[in-house]
Amino acid sequence: MGVIKTHVVIVGSGIAGLSAAYHANEAGLNAILVTKGKIGGGASFFPLKASLGIQTTGSNDDIPIFFEDIMGVADGMNDAELARIYVTESTESIKTLKNIGFKPWLRSDKRPACFSSHARNVWLINQWEKARTEAKEYIKNNNIIFENSQLLKIITKDNKVQGVFILSGEKIIHIQCPAVILAGGGIAGIYRHNLYPSDIIGSLHSIALDAGARLINMEFIQFIPGITTPKYKVLFGEHTLKYGISLFNKKGGDVLGNYNKKEKQNLFKERSNYAPFSCDFKSCIIDIKLHEYSTKNHHDLYIHFDSLLYENKDEFYSVYLEWLEKEIGINLVTNPVTLAPFAHSCNGGIKINTDAETCVEGLFATGEISSAIEGANRMGGNSVGASLVFSRRAIKKAMQYKERVIDSLHQEYPVRYIRKNSILNFGHEFSILREMMSRYAGIVRDSKGLKKTLDYVNSLIYKIPDEDKTTEFYHSVRTAKVILLSMLARTESRGAHYRKDYPERDTNDYRIEIYKQDKNEEIEVKKINQTS
Repeated sequence: MGVIKTHVVIVGSGIAGLSAAYHANEAGLNAILVTKGKIGGGASFFPLKASLGIQTTGSNDDIPIFFEDIMGVADGMNDAELARIYVTESTESIKTLKNIGFKPWLRSDKRPACFSSHARNVWLINQWEKARTEAKEYIKNNNIIFENSQLLKIITKDNKVQGVFILSGEKIIHIQCPAVILAGGGIAGIYRHNLYPSDIIGSLHSIALDAGARLINMEFIQFIPGITTPKYKVLFGEHTLKYGISLFNKKGGDVLGNYNKKEKQNLFKERSNYAPFSCDFKSCIIDIKLHEYSTKNHHDLYIHFDSLLYENKDEFYSVYLEWLEKEIGINLVTNPVTLAPFAHSCNGGIKINTDAETCVEGLFATGEISSAIEGANRMGGNSVGASLVFSRRAIKKAMQYKERVIDSLHQEYPVRYIRKNSILNFGHEFSILREMMSRYAGIVRDSKGLKKTLDYVNSLIYKIPDEDKTTEFYHSVRTAKVILLSMLARTESRGAHYRKDYPERDTNDYRIEIYKQDKNEEIEVKKINQTS
């Protein structure tokens, strides 16, 4: 097993990871990029979407307004200091996109972003393959790259990062470094329907937990309508719902038949203003119906549109509809289209401070794997922007550890504990887990279903032999356990978290924090009261 020394290891090669690698190079840090696939991966480069938006502060006058918008949407469930940093630094961060292969342009219309009360600048990016090619050229010229590799373990001593073990091909590699930046994405792959690449399964959350980091807000997961037919796993433009007529089952029955025409128009109009499910709105009944038919009736609902949809020539409509028809071959009016809730972004993740650092010195998290500015709901256009802002801050802080002496004691990784393709080894069990997570830990939740799924997760963990307790499967299952424990602990309904057995909002604001006590394998759950 070889040993490599560097200043920082970056895990993940989506926008957050590429941004961190760019800033590391600019700062003169030696960086190693580790990615499970090829450069330019993860949700950032997921191809079945027309464009990706980044919301930034419009002007100095907009700073306090933008801050209040973010805090209102988060509903007391986020970190105010992180939000203040974002609204101050988001505009400057757009420059980084140009340095990692994208060509952002400012959207011409002034439609407010999802959940936002005010319109402001929204930058758009697309042309994923072209951006990936340019990013590869820059990154490979300036960094050491390990593609098709995975993180096995973060090495710490006295709560300080000492390095990592990675698996690259058949080799286990020990990298000594004072800083590690986790930028490996979210948890959507734990669910049956998801709008992420299949390898985004939350395993890094569990590895971070072992290193001493804490997780927070893991119960707040975005579920957005996605197209299942005529082509599966296509991002659905929620703004088109303004022209929705109703939802129909496979026999042609109107599942919203209890509402009159005017009431349905109002529901669809309200639902067109936000992408992910939120129980804060009456129109959440649309998502609840999609969930019920997808998980219980085992068929997805059809949506019918008014033909006026294609007469709207605003850029926000035209870009999506033209892409959907030309690239995917779908016309929402003439083609039969079915929808189901798809797991998307997780509003929670690894708990970080204003430097994107965890409670472990030298361990950072940025991008969706972190819990940054989001809370009960996630405002549209902020996730990419937060990746850019906090990856730069992580590198700036990592500079302070550049000269820190690493324990020179050479460590060996227990090779007998490595088994490749662990998801394939447990493919049947993982499929069952995805089904149960979708049915019981999706849009509609209750104690009975969550405990049933938790029992299954615990049975999997018990059955996993020691030689597989370093694998992706084990860590993904344990992250599923974290999600379930968080959902059980929040005995209320708020934003993305809907408990059928606790449909009302709690009068108290608290956050659910997950951690491990020392080397104890047991996961601890703690309610943290929010202060105003």
